[in-house]
Amino acid sequence: MTARPGAQLLAVTSGGTIPDRGMYSVLLPEGEEQAGSRRVGELDEEMVYESRVNDIITLGATSWRIQQITRDQVIVAPAPGRSARLPFWRGEGNGRPAELGEMIGDFLHLLADGAFFSGTIPPWLAEENTIANIQGLIDEQRNATGIVPGSRHLVLERCRDEIGDWRIILHSPYGRRVHEPWALAIAGRIHALWGADASVVASDDGIVARIPDTDGKLPDAAIFLFEPEKLLQIVREAVGSSALFAARFRECAARALLMPGRTPGHRTPLWQQRLRASQLLEIAQGYPDFPVILETLRECLQDVYDLPALERLMRRLNGGEIQISDVTTTTPSPFAASLLFGYVAEFMYQSDAPLAERRASVLSLDSELLRNLLGQVDPGELLDPQVIRQVEEELQRLAPGRRAKGEEGLFDLLRELGPMTVEDLAQRHTGSSEEIASYLENLLAVKRIFPTMISGQERLACMDDAARLRDALGVRLPESLPEIYLHRVSYPLRDLFLRYLRAHALVTAEQLAHEFSLGIAIVEEQLQQLREQGLVMNLQQDIWVSDEVFRRLRLRSLQAAREATRPVAATTYARLLLERQGVLPATDGSPALFASTSPGVYEGVDGVMRVLEQLAGVGLPASLWESQILPARVRDYSPEMLDELLATGAVIWSGQKKLGEDDGLVALHLQEYAAESFTPAEANQANRSALQQAIVTVLADGGAWFAQQISQRIRDKIGESVDPSAMQEALWALVWQGVITSDIWAPLRALTHSSTNTRTSTRRSHRARRGRPVYAQPVSPRVSYNTPKLAGRWSLLQVEPLNDTERMLALAENMLDRYGIISRQAVIAENIPGGFPSMQTLCRSMEDSGRIMRGRFVEGLGGAQFAERLTIDRLRDLATQATQTRHYTPVALSANDPANVWGNLLPWPAHPATLVPTRRAGALVVVSGGKLLLYLAQGGKKMLVWQEKEELLAPEVFHALTTALRREPRLRFTLTEVNDLPVRQTPMFTLLREAGFSSSPQGLDWG
Repeated sequence: MTARPGAQLLAVTSGGTIPDRGMYSVLLPEGEEQAGSRRVGELDEEMVYESRVNDIITLGATSWRIQQITRDQVIVAPAPGRSARLPFWRGEGNGRPAELGEMIGDFLHLLADGAFFSGTIPPWLAEENTIANIQGLIDEQRNATGIVPGSRHLVLERCRDEIGDWRIILHSPYGRRVHEPWALAIAGRIHALWGADASVVASDDGIVARIPDTDGKLPDAAIFLFEPEKLLQIVREAVGSSALFAARFRECAARALLMPGRTPGHRTPLWQQRLRASQLLEIAQGYPDFPVILETLRECLQDVYDLPALERLMRRLNGGEIQISDVTTTTPSPFAASLLFGYVAEFMYQSDAPLAERRASVLSLDSELLRNLLGQVDPGELLDPQVIRQVEEELQRLAPGRRAKGEEGLFDLLRELGPMTVEDLAQRHTGSSEEIASYLENLLAVKRIFPTMISGQERLACMDDAARLRDALGVRLPESLPEIYLHRVSYPLRDLFLRYLRAHALVTAEQLAHEFSLGIAIVEEQLQQLREQGLVMNLQQDIWVSDEVFRRLRLRSLQAAREATRPVAATTYARLLLERQGVLPATDGSPALFASTSPGVYEGVDGVMRVLEQLAGVGLPASLWESQILPARVRDYSPEMLDELLATGAVIWSGQKKLGEDDGLVALHLQEYAAESFTPAEANQANRSALQQAIVTVLADGGAWFAQQISQRIRDKIGESVDPSAMQEALWALVWQGVITSDIWAPLRALTHSSTNTRTSTRRSHRARRGRPVYAQPVSPRVSYNTPKLAGRWSLLQVEPLNDTERMLALAENMLDRYGIISRQAVIAENIPGGFPSMQTLCRSMEDSGRIMRGRFVEGLGGAQFAERLTIDRLRDLATQATQTRHYTPVALSANDPANVWGNLLPWPAHPATLVPTRRAGALVVVSGGKLLLYLAQGGKKMLVWQEKEELLAPEVFHALTTALRREPRLRFTLTEVNDLPVRQTPMFTLLREAGFSSSPQGLDWG
């Protein structure tokens, strides 16, 4: 037996027999120690992860300021007198011995009987207040449970928790070493009886469990009683899947040098040790006689658990020597306080999520349904050919830096890659042919390798493979092999196939058949078995890959794709969004004459339908839909187009929020796909008036009704007529609750005073004060059922909801259509349920299926961005075009328009003026080539201009602004300031007059 290279270094640098419990040393800065050590104390790893530099913590009687947090140390400085956080430690205690627990139980019996205080009282208990406090606690416990628990009488307490389930508390003094194995058996029994996780927690003073109240049956003491022999058997079987076993296995594996640190002298974080240990445990569980597994079992069952004491306790319970009583309480008893405190602490960090994520926890994604919805994409299409070649070279040890060195390296090649010829070994080794020959001669002499014939080739094989090659391939073995290498192997062919697959990127069945000289039918049958076990994957046709290798290929391919994409400027994305939402055409050449330029790329009713499909579910002010949003995209838009879609039922509208007395957020939906974009209103009947509830009741019978018909049906039911004014107020209240809708747009036009059929005959009101927009309003007649605000037939908004997975997928696809890129800002703007974490989970599944890619495509849009490949390619094209094109057609939009990225997906560009731009109804922006040129504030009094002088003086910019203003014929205002200067003192004064503004003493008038 000889030591392998590095074995001595590993033994010297590893941690030894002291387990790493994840403690960080707390030290003073170098040179600041007064006398003695710099060491102040220790902190738990989780406490350190929740701390930041400059936090104030308490250790001992002193407050300390954290100056630095390193890999394994916390550097602190004194901070006397400062308010500080108390540290916490989640370390494990040894638990109370059963003998001490029985003595404590006897003491409790003496206290309960009153015999203790009738005799000689120890001096430390002789104070009057002490005696009163103890007697008061005992009396309170007796009043709560009827019996004071002790060594000869255990108490099972039942009470309801905050959500109505049963919380059962066993009061027992026998210590955690007895209670923990007992709790394992109890958890298994509760799961078998109730089918739920009991969340059982054991402590020195008892056991706490939670049982769902499903069948009304009261849990009693019977669930705690077992036959002693059966109980020990249950514990031995259950301990292997417990958290204790996983923790002790990590420590045993570290002591056995199975988890060496990467760098000597540096501590490996505890969470990384846990990950490595869990992977090692997953492999080791397939070998029940693995020494570390056996040692972990021995440590748990003998060192941690006190099974003999548990057996004695169970015999005494079954024999009646110790009694157990059950009692139901309305609130936990005094003795239960410490038990429940520990119970809460045990599960506190399992739900350590922000409030938004906790609220979104009800939004569960069905992974199987998601795969079906996304479709089955050929995984091979997701892999980069260059990455496949690189990984193949790395796995085969052919890549630079991966070739073996020395004699042990040569042996490792045969052990990791399987039998090979001398020529194959030479390609993967850095030594000369003479050195390799010498190494092989030594390995053959000590019987670590042996020669054999496979597929007609003379190869060298590792001695560990002797029985495997004999049993799987029938090769002849040398007669001189030691007996220990000749024991039969359980799955020899599977082992050979798996090693070969894990040593290659992609493999075909023919390749395996040739490698091992087997029939193709045998190879395919074995591959199918491995596939059913989840160990390999079948890609295109006859291409196979190990699941581990595929994950490596997939991650490397994604990384290569992300690195190949450099983020484009924010203005490029702004240009893409204008193009994507139909505001500008996909190609933008030299500027055309502005007089002939008309915004929007869509036409007719079909164009309106396409716009509403893309903006489905987006809540925008009702006043903007027909004045800015639709005309900006549909060049020949007229109100009749929207009326036609609503009248035919192809489109429906829903109210979302009231904005003042004459506007509100309204969303439009395609009737066929309304479930994908419509969010049903919460049925909050308590906030509805009697009339509102009566309207809902009438409409719930089905159909759509005119307002006067609804009034008549209410009168038939309650015998009272409804005033038109009250009906109008109630209907619109239900509109903004998202409960009802109308089959025409006329009520919204009347609400926002934009009814096109009265524009020519409407008298204008008096001119308002300068700088404020004024809409001419018709003379208000007495409200009747013929008022436009009550026009059309009203009905309930009834949309069959989708399940969480389908709904979230539909939202993601809508966002990709609308914005091109799913980002954190876009999710916030859309108010997606569950926020970005929930959407990110779905996007990763879409990424795995090949639907989208993740990367950083746009500057300033955050680190996690998801987009389709075609969108990414178009971004690149636009970025290239930006370097070649100087002139773009300016376009004016509402600041609220989803096609305007500024102030929504991207921050407003900086400007030295005092005016802060906002996305409000009435505000306008002018964008050219994605660059923000101009912002007209709500009310029209102030304006911001961003660009250089040459671009400022382009008349097209101001013509674009006036084109947008002309969409609102009743709009009147006076512009007084541009960039904090009087408009008359700026170069824009003349250009704005030429574009259509008129001069006035205060500035420039519009309208």
